Amino acid sequence: MLKRMEAVAFGALGGMCPTIAKLAGSYSSNPLQDVPALGVFIGLALFAFLGGVIALGFGSNEVKAAIVAGIAAPAIVTNVISGAQEKDPGAELALLNFVPAAYAEGPVLGTPITRFAGQPQGFVTVRPTVVGGSPLQVGTLNYAWMRNGVVIADSAGELRASYAQSLAVPFGATELTVAGQTISVQDVLSEGGVVDVTVFAKATFGGDLRWALGGQRQLQVGGVALEATAAQ
Repeated sequence: MLKRMEAVAFGALGGMCPTIAKLAGSYSSNPLQDVPALGVFIGLALFAFLGGVIALGFGSNEVKAAIVAGIAAPAIVTNVISGAQEKDPGAELALLNFVPAAYAEGPVLGTPITRFAGQPQGFVTVRPTVVGGSPLQVGTLNYAWMRNGVVIADSAGELRASYAQSLAVPFGATELTVAGQTISVQDVLSEGGVVDVTVFAKATFGGDLRWALGGQRQLQVGGVALEATAAQ
């Protein structure tokens, strides 16, 4: 028969098991992603506390019973959070301006709306690649066309981070800016009209706390690299 403190300890272990399993699965499938933020460890501590309380409250007298009782704690919280997300379809994008996404099978071309005077001087294809991101979410990257360092009016928009998109180049545009990084339009067009955008995702306290508690993981842009690539 377990003593009360032993039951609390095994309940706490059970409370942490689901989050530890999530971490193990995530980092084994994508070892290049950023290290967990402090929010994950706070989530673990909360589940350990809840698991210990539930195991103690149920009077678990065996190791297995205490661990199972502890596992029930994160299951309850996860169900509550999942229900809240189902009621709010925009919750995935509400906190940060970028959340990495899984690629569909093959690039899907889209055409963001851009408004500018005159005919386009060409077209470029933007191909984003997320490094260190979770493969479960969708998001956007801000971009703008500029002429000699000045943004052309009404020609900014958003790029999906999950698939390639074809963009019309406004007449007179000299630079394309994506998430604060700039590349020469002339260089892009001379290389065949393709821009490879490498996005380095970064874990955040709030996004990892939400993830540890059973919600969608939300990351932020830790850096962006642009490269003109010859069309294939």
